[in-house]
Amino acid sequence: MYTLRKEKEADRQISEHLDIIKKEILSKLKVKSIILIGTYSRGEGSIFLDNRTIIPANDYDLYLVMDKCPHDNLIFELQEKSVKKIREYILEKLGDKRLLRGFNVDIKCLTLNQLQNLAPVLRFYEMRDTKTIYGNNYTGLIPKYGSLPLSEGLRLIFNEISHIFDYMTLKNFDGKVNYFLSKAYLSIMTSFLI
Repeated sequence: MYTLRKEKEADRQISEHLDIIKKEILSKLKVKSIILIGTYSRGEGSIFLDNRTIIPANDYDLYLVMDKCPHDNLIFELQEKSVKKIREYILEKLGDKRLLRGFNVDIKCLTLNQLQNLAPVLRFYEMRDTKTIYGNNYTGLIPKYGSLPLSEGLRLIFNEISHIFDYMTLKNFDGKVNYFLSKAYLSIMTSFLI
């Protein structure tokens, strides 16, 4: 459902992570919908498995659909609280902070009008293949694009390469580097298709 591993336990723990995020959001905001986008929504999410505990290797990327978007400070606060609570959940099971570096919760907000008028960029193009994890499914309102600008291919390459630099330090040269090198390579190949 969320990862290529197709393990029920991995999906269960990721669902619990998403429930933590939903609870934080719904405690502060009245939303019409929460849409999970990105790798986890496509069933391609990457995880590290340590002692039967799932550690996300990708960010949880979400869009909130609302009548009016809140101030960015509130969104940032929700992101930070969600990350903190998911980390606490993982640490309770794992007891070790080693693998927690690098994962985040990325929350953006759109009104229904904005959703219907999205620019042709990769992030929005991919929103058609998403999971609505709360509320109504509004993804049918997303415009259908014929093609994407070539600059989107470059953005994809630079984004993945930046992840490599995040992890290529002498004290953190571990298995994650191979993972991010592989992702960068795949992104470069994907960018050629744009």
